[in-house]
Amino acid sequence: SKSFSESLKCLERAKRYNGSEDIEGTWIMTSPPDYPSCLGTNVDGDKIYTLERMSFGMYQPGALICSIQQQFNTISSVKNKAHMPQYVPSSLKKEVDDESGKCSGRMKTYNIIASFTIEAQDGHKALRGIMTNYAYTLPDPSVPGRLSIWFTGGTIEPADEDEESVRAWKKVFGFRQSDKRDKCEGPEGAEEARQMAQHILLGAVSEPMDEEGVIGFHFKRPIGGHSSAFCDIVYMDDDMRVMKGHSGSVYVFKRTAFD
Repeated sequence: SKSFSESLKCLERAKRYNGSEDIEGTWIMTSPPDYPSCLGTNVDGDKIYTLERMSFGMYQPGALICSIQQQFNTISSVKNKAHMPQYVPSSLKKEVDDESGKCSGRMKTYNIIASFTIEAQDGHKALRGIMTNYAYTLPDPSVPGRLSIWFTGGTIEPADEDEESVRAWKKVFGFRQSDKRDKCEGPEGAEEARQMAQHILLGAVSEPMDEEGVIGFHFKRPIGGHSSAFCDIVYMDDDMRVMKGHSGSVYVFKRTAFD
């Protein structure tokens, strides 16, 4: 809206991030989720999406209806060579290699953690889960306050550890990850074909479910680079951060002591 745009401009004039402020820590997202193709809201007012839309299409069954309760952003400097990313966008490889030798802390992790609920459907009860998307970020050398971001992988896992919940989670996800993703002999329809093409492009590798119900994946060919995938820090103070993504979406975060 016009009033929102004007407020955003006022914040930008008030204080733009210059790289010296402490961005590290855990932040809770106070703005609503912004995944594509929102299906509306549930009875509690939480936005709902298909699992496919929430997760790069990496988990099956992708048609599961999920609501998002909270999202967190954890940021920390990478100062140890052992914690450097194994896979990097080709356009950033030299910069990452240089950073690997210096370990200056310019590179940071930029993980997104979402608490979500698989809505009750198809004979199963509602299940609470945690989805983590792992990413790294580097400052864009040509644009102050701009963070170039690339995602390297992710996991989903049950939020409740009781035996009944874990058993129900495994029943929903157990056989589908390997059967449909790793051993698939061919796409089943347009959506599966689109997802398969995306996985080939990114070099996506599925990781089988473990005993605790955790399912993961990683990208061997992550996409990103300066002026490609980024967020501009429009405003930041000790407790609040406002960011604008390359697609125009605005994200508002509040610093939290949650760990």
